[in-house]
Amino acid sequence: MRRLGLGSALGLLVLGRVLLDASVLLFVGIAIAARGVDYGTAVRIVATDPLPLGAAQLAALGAVTSLGVWLWTPAEQPAPALGLVATRRRFALVAALAGVALQLPMVELTTLIARLWPALVHTPEQDAMIETLTRVSSPLRAITVPFTFVVIAPVTEELLFRGLLLRSLRTRYGRAVAIGVTAVLFAVFHLDPQALVFATLIGIVLGVIADRARSIVPSIALHAGFNAVPLLAPRELVAIPGFNTGETGDVPWPLVLGSSALALAMLALLARMMRRAEDEPDPSA
Repeated sequence: MRRLGLGSALGLLVLGRVLLDASVLLFVGIAIAARGVDYGTAVRIVATDPLPLGAAQLAALGAVTSLGVWLWTPAEQPAPALGLVATRRRFALVAALAGVALQLPMVELTTLIARLWPALVHTPEQDAMIETLTRVSSPLRAITVPFTFVVIAPVTEELLFRGLLLRSLRTRYGRAVAIGVTAVLFAVFHLDPQALVFATLIGIVLGVIADRARSIVPSIALHAGFNAVPLLAPRELVAIPGFNTGETGDVPWPLVLGSSALALAMLALLARMMRRAEDEPDPSA
């Protein structure tokens, strides 16, 4: 059986990015044909609509993950090959809480790094587009926004990075290299310089959890919790400077310190629970 190496992993990543961009362009073409708008307008329409973006990610990452399973784990059933196996429900719950708590510290870390490296700062247009994309402004978007960012994104990205790539690379290079490489690939995949540092750090946390739990379900839960915070705390509900007010600046330090403490507590609790569970016979309890 062929073993997935760094070159193959990078190739899958590039293919996934190409398929994702091609899928988005397909929706841009559909918008041009259906609405009679020019290319620039069609790009803005698609870039601020979670439905085509979610569909594009589902198609692209689903395709490359399936291809990877077919090429490198042909002797295994797809779900176990990707780490999509039953685990304790309390693992997923605590991981989701850790993901929620990590959001504000990672936002503040990004702000501090961007302050030292101004090239990482988003333009006002980029920030406005992100805000429009995640805004729940209609009954339909109340479904499509959470489904895209809290379901499709975490599931497809964890299946690829912590499922296929982490598990395959671990058999060849060992645990530490596999976790580090998949974290970096995860960050690079987003093509957002501002996300490089925090996505790498989050990727390491996700990799350690998936490896220790021997399942990607807790990493999906943490990823979903992290992505859910901007949707759970819009500025109309609670204005948090440096996070959702549209103004540059720091997140209030009491919130950063409190969230950091909660995140560390949840991660420590999760680690303790997983250590205790190693000798327990029923992983689905």
